[in-house]
Amino acid sequence: MRIMLITGNHLRHRFIVSTLCQQCEVVGWIAEVRDPMVPTPPAGLSEHLTQLFNHHFALRERAENEFFADGADIPARVPQLSVSLAELNGARVHDFLRQHPADVVISYGCHKLLPETMNILPHARFVNIHGGLSPYYRGVTTHFWPVYFLEPQMVGFTLHETTQNLDGGAILLQNSYQPVRGDTLHFIAARTTVAFAQLLAERLSQVQETQLPPGIKQRTTGRLFVSADWRPEHLRLIYDFYNDAVVDALLDGEIQGRTVPLIDVWAPRQAQ
Repeated sequence: MRIMLITGNHLRHRFIVSTLCQQCEVVGWIAEVRDPMVPTPPAGLSEHLTQLFNHHFALRERAENEFFADGADIPARVPQLSVSLAELNGARVHDFLRQHPADVVISYGCHKLLPETMNILPHARFVNIHGGLSPYYRGVTTHFWPVYFLEPQMVGFTLHETTQNLDGGAILLQNSYQPVRGDTLHFIAARTTVAFAQLLAERLSQVQETQLPPGIKQRTTGRLFVSADWRPEHLRLIYDFYNDAVVDALLDGEIQGRTVPLIDVWAPRQAQ
């Protein structure tokens, strides 16, 4: 099964690409250049919120380096193309897809692929890695929101069919965070990323045909988070009130939250 990867260019994206390259037939990688890992604080924040903002994103960069830096090398044999957001659905990407035909195209951490891009490979299966548990946490920043809503065990990943309905396609595979005492917000996300990369590579390596199994249609609804939902003020709960120890609060029984059945089409008895 020939796999084309279209992802962002941050360390977490490179880590998943590298992991898949080790166990699967990856015929090409298209990397969209994303915003810096440590953004500039918005204007008009109080001194305290500015400090929290900088602290939060510095910790994210530190966690990503700790978990992913040693596993982010991409083999030289894999053709690569780096593009801007403006180029993502443009001629350079279309030409690259034609030059490196694939049976499956996996996207992760890039912006939306338009129909004209997907139509370049009409016989390929397009699937997306969503950094969140669909349908409960769809959209963006969905590794942050479960922790903010005090259910870190709902941090997870979803592999689903690519549709024009954001994170709404039929689901093939999911994982969720397994609590480890002392884990901070960004350690939760990073640890879950590593586990999903390994799980996905294992599942894909089992596929003997040129196509993936069918997914399971999403039958419930959750919330679709957009960029405007997140504000620096949300960091107060994580850092000021819980001192970035929400996982310890869960393990100590101070909070509980939900658990949900996970889907894995390679293990039908576990699928709901």
